[in-house]
Formats: sequence, C-alpha cells, structure tokens
Amino acid sequence: LTYLAYTRGGGKTAEVSSDGERIAEISLRNIDSPYEYPIEKDGHINILLVEEGKISMKSADCPDKLCVKQGAISTGAYPIVCLPNKIVVKINSDDSDADAVSR
Repeated sequence: LTYLAYTRGGGKTAEVSSDGERIAEISLRNIDSPYEYPIEKDGHINILLVEEGKISMKSADCPDKLCVKQGAISTGAYPIVCLPNKIVVKINSDDSDADAVSR
C-alpha cells in the first residue's frame, strides 16, 4: 500500500546561484506581500518575484526568456534556470518541511 503525506510550513528557502556559487538565499516564509528581488551578474539583470512559499523569474534580459515563461516554483522538483545569464534558482527545505512522503 502506498500513500502520500503532504505537509506545509518549515524552513523553505530559495537558493540563487551562478557558476555553482551561491549568491543569495531568500526565505519564502512569512511573506506579507510579494516583492521583487533583483539579481545583477556580469552586466545582466534578472528580477525574481518572491511570494509566500514560491518564487518566480519576473523578468530577465536574456534573449529567450525561458526562465520567465517557466512560472513559479514551490518545490525542489525543478529549478529555474537562466542559461544565458548563468542563474539557477532552486527551492531548499529543512528536514521538517517535506512536500510529499511516500510509504
């Protein structure tokens, strides 16, 4: 028998990295109102939209805008990747914040 248990809360954060180096860690908890978080790297600008429990790439100066079209992420399943600007955004959770547990 298999079932999924979903939990909410805990220490969810978004980790922003470039060339394998962490450049920011953003808490996704206790966000009263959405806000923009600019990432400037090598003359390029990406703007993240931070909301309660999720994050998205609001805008980017890359040519294809695939990172913007991806939409918001709220789990660690798929990161947001802006290849031209070398920016990766992924969700991290502490051990008490499981999105799904299969038994």
